[in-house]
Amino acid sequence: MAFFGILTSLFPLFVIAGIVMLVRRSRSGSSGSDDASVSLRRLLEYCFLAVALGLAASGLDSLFSAAVEAMVEGTDEVDTPSWAITSLLVGGIALWFLVRNVRRRFKESPDEQGAPGWVLYQGILELVTLIGFAISVNDLLDGIIGAGDVEPQNLVHLAVWGAVWVVHIRLGDRIVGGEPVRSTLVPFAVSINALGALVASVGGLIALCFMAVYEGITGYSSWGGTVDGIRDVASVLIVSAALWWWYWLRQAVHDRGSMLHHAYTLFVGVLGGLGALVGVSVMFLAALINWGFAIGEDPAVEYFDFLPVAVAVAVVATLVWRYHRELVPPVEGRPRNDVDRAADHLAAFVGICALLAGVFVVLFVAFHHLTPVPPGAERETTMVIIVGLPLLVVGVLVWRRFWQAIQVRAGDAEEVGSAVRRAYLYVIFGMSGLVALVTVLFLVFQVIDGILNTSFDREGIWDLHAPLAIALTAGVATGYHRRILRSDQKVLAGAMPVPMPRPVPSPELPGPGRVIIVAADPAPLAAAVEMATGAEVEVIRRSDPPPMTFDLDMARMEIAESDAATLMVVVGPDGNMLLIPVDRS
Repeated sequence: MAFFGILTSLFPLFVIAGIVMLVRRSRSGSSGSDDASVSLRRLLEYCFLAVALGLAASGLDSLFSAAVEAMVEGTDEVDTPSWAITSLLVGGIALWFLVRNVRRRFKESPDEQGAPGWVLYQGILELVTLIGFAISVNDLLDGIIGAGDVEPQNLVHLAVWGAVWVVHIRLGDRIVGGEPVRSTLVPFAVSINALGALVASVGGLIALCFMAVYEGITGYSSWGGTVDGIRDVASVLIVSAALWWWYWLRQAVHDRGSMLHHAYTLFVGVLGGLGALVGVSVMFLAALINWGFAIGEDPAVEYFDFLPVAVAVAVVATLVWRYHRELVPPVEGRPRNDVDRAADHLAAFVGICALLAGVFVVLFVAFHHLTPVPPGAERETTMVIIVGLPLLVVGVLVWRRFWQAIQVRAGDAEEVGSAVRRAYLYVIFGMSGLVALVTVLFLVFQVIDGILNTSFDREGIWDLHAPLAIALTAGVATGYHRRILRSDQKVLAGAMPVPMPRPVPSPELPGPGRVIIVAADPAPLAAAVEMATGAEVEVIRRSDPPPMTFDLDMARMEIAESDAATLMVVVGPDGNMLLIPVDRS
């Protein structure tokens, strides 16, 4: 089954994650259980544990299956279970010693259950045993519900692999350091595949119902019976729904706020659901337009026999998209964050991909009409309407809806400076620019090669239509998003705070900080000193008459040249001035 095949393909992800964790541990330079050599030795031990468990479980499964088969069909019809006994004996003994050693170490050091090697082992074994258990349940249900036979061996498979799966679930549920041992990758990995199988089976059921309605209305049927179809998908529906409920609704959905939860919600739900909805919308419009050109060639009931399946895909895609879009926290009462931006930009990405595909088709057909037709070729006029028009219409509607909502906030510096918007613009700008560069390089090569080899004829020109259309489409996308990037840079530049000019320090005035003037008429000298030095001036008036002559400018200059903190200036009756440094401490 595709579901279990995809689930099996996730093993390299866990192996890579384990290696990355081990390398990080080895670079940390920590001692004890975090040492790289200890971690690698533990990982090797857990690999032996997994092999021993696999031998013991498969041997037990084969032995019990042979016993059940002998009870049902007789001993003469059953091969001797030599390999089953050997696997159970060798694997069981090795498993007993390894489990005993691991339990003793965990008892001495409980925190080791959170080490990367054990987390990797637990995650992989939970997935492996889950696959075996799910296949057994699916085969059993298929025999009960479908037209197949119920084989007693399926009960043995279910019991053995179900028990091993439950054991590893219990191991993953253990709490070490306040966190469960199970890696968060496990529930999300199973949830993705279970959702895919659930969507396919639910879509199949809805399609069968629409097919029955279509058959009742038109009297035309090109498929088998509805009941047989429901039986075929019922077992997958039950198994996938149970796994999605166990791993998503009970575990992963509660991990809100984590990077894995956001990635699952946005990329699997929003991007996948909306992408499927856009695809089926384009397909339906293309088929409808194509039927308009082919009226009279085929009966409408035969031509639109795909309609029940298309409607079922649209319904399921809409449900998936809306459900996962509702998982994004509501925007009311809180500022806009990167999760909101990612949801809008992913939807805009789906729309612009459809739009650019439509532009490519239009340009491709336009070049067909602008150049001479080579011998044996035909102009595909209807391709623009059948394929290009649906892509343009659906792409414009989706892209315009979400891109306008994004551009409403294009004047907000926080919005245009967000990592999501920058990533979106640079991804499209970079990808389209790279595609344009590669196609231009190919075009130039084709032209030069055709000229040098004298093969640049009508057929050679027609061979350039597709890369030329790709280059122009990519160039349009590059130019538009380059303009958006420039506009964002202007917004960010305008929002940068203007640096306040540094205050120019006032020149430090020379002279003492405090001046005591003792004179018969101290007012003129006090004003001159305060103006020249900015010092605090204190005056003491003498009782004798003021001098007849006094050089005020010379006195001010002498006081300003003094380096004393406090200076007493005494002006005598003859106009002479005495400077006395004073220590007031």
